[in-house]
Amino acid sequence: MSSRQKPPVIHNRPAVGRAETGGSVSASYSDMASRPIRVAVVGGGPAGTFFAYCLCQEASRRGRAVSVTVFEPKAFERRGAYHCNYCQGVISDGLLAEMKKLGLWIPDKVIRTKIKSYSLVTLGGEVSLPVPEGQHIFTVFRGHGPVDESAGAISFDQFLLDKAVQSGARKVNAYIEAIRIKPGTADPVTITSRDGATFSADMIVGAFGVNSNLGVQFEELGNGYSRPPTDSALQAELRYENAMEGESGQQIRIFALGLPGVRFAVITPKRKHATVSLIGERLDSMHLEQFLSHQLVAGRVRAMAGGEGKMRCQCAPLMPVGDGGELAGKHWFVIGDAAVSRYYKNGIESALRSAELAARVLVEHGPECGEKLERHYSRRVKKMFGLDNRLGQLLFALHDRFYRLHTVASGCLAIARGDYGITGHSRRKLRWIMWNMFTGDASYSKIFLNCLDPVLWFKIVVVSLRFRRLGNKAEEVENERQEQQG
Repeated sequence: MSSRQKPPVIHNRPAVGRAETGGSVSASYSDMASRPIRVAVVGGGPAGTFFAYCLCQEASRRGRAVSVTVFEPKAFERRGAYHCNYCQGVISDGLLAEMKKLGLWIPDKVIRTKIKSYSLVTLGGEVSLPVPEGQHIFTVFRGHGPVDESAGAISFDQFLLDKAVQSGARKVNAYIEAIRIKPGTADPVTITSRDGATFSADMIVGAFGVNSNLGVQFEELGNGYSRPPTDSALQAELRYENAMEGESGQQIRIFALGLPGVRFAVITPKRKHATVSLIGERLDSMHLEQFLSHQLVAGRVRAMAGGEGKMRCQCAPLMPVGDGGELAGKHWFVIGDAAVSRYYKNGIESALRSAELAARVLVEHGPECGEKLERHYSRRVKKMFGLDNRLGQLLFALHDRFYRLHTVASGCLAIARGDYGITGHSRRKLRWIMWNMFTGDASYSKIFLNCLDPVLWFKIVVVSLRFRRLGNKAEEVENERQEQQG
């Protein structure tokens, strides 16, 4: 070993001791700094596993011993709806780049489809945008999937959990029923599972997500945390007899059709499956039926794999649209979308960013100083997303209005397609805006600034007026035809 290398940190197991078996370290409170930080991570989705992985890596770099346990009741290696994690399952190029920095590469056995293009379908027409050269976008199952499709395939969440365990964490299959935080004691955190087992720790990290009831338990701790405000979503898995091939099997379709209660919808291909996602307010199965039967949807759904897709399952997850109040204090953090996430986009990448920051802050400042944890984590993670999310809300409000106006939607799509010989600045700018609204590759702040381009607005007005005149002329011709028949 080189003299410059640090000796590896030993991650003691069990990471969190069982109180009733004497597994926890019963040292004095002042002794805490001399032993490993015992960290209980509640939730084994991307936020929890990214945190566990980053914490083990960061602690090793800094020569600080940690013991990490991830508590997760689901088994991501098992198939079926219960073991699924609600998600559209799109891995963006930006997320791939951030994971690569951490030494994480997604293997082929996790990938369902390699996406080649996005398509936006509106009442005013359709435009397709190819994935830029050198970029990669994958689709995955967050749980192990509804049925077996290929031997050796695993879910994205299982892949991350395996990486966290390889880094030194361990997983306990348990549902947490109760949490107690008592600063100033040898065991400041006590958690109790549904089967009555009790575990003690120095730090608890809430990575449970907005779709878990554990948010209520964190609220009841009285530490200032509150569950983030949410919008509703509706998801369904369609199963096809044949695998989707060609362009239809490698294209994510986004629909802005002005349906009541539905802001937009997305169909994501995954070989023999397609995930249908609706975003809106108070959505139910009726909204899903209306969407799938729409004239601009039904044919495309059938064409994806040359036949009708059969409904395998559906769920109604929540999507965070704000933050969770206080996100850190003595002996606790909340990370992932239960804390704060990017508005409507990049939930997994947002989880990585908050998890990586939390791991760095914990190793640097320890679990005991609530003021430092609040200042260096809670304030900073809110700042990461705060202004950008407000601009995102504004952009989506404009999106809703634009694509409900037939002539404006037609004008924008004509510019993006290059109709009427339109090339150059306006076409490139609009396609860039659309691409980044679809994928989330650029910040909302950057998208908003590009939307202020006066040349682009002038072109949109000119082309939209052209469509309006054409529409008026077609209406006049139709009226004359009806008068002649009358």
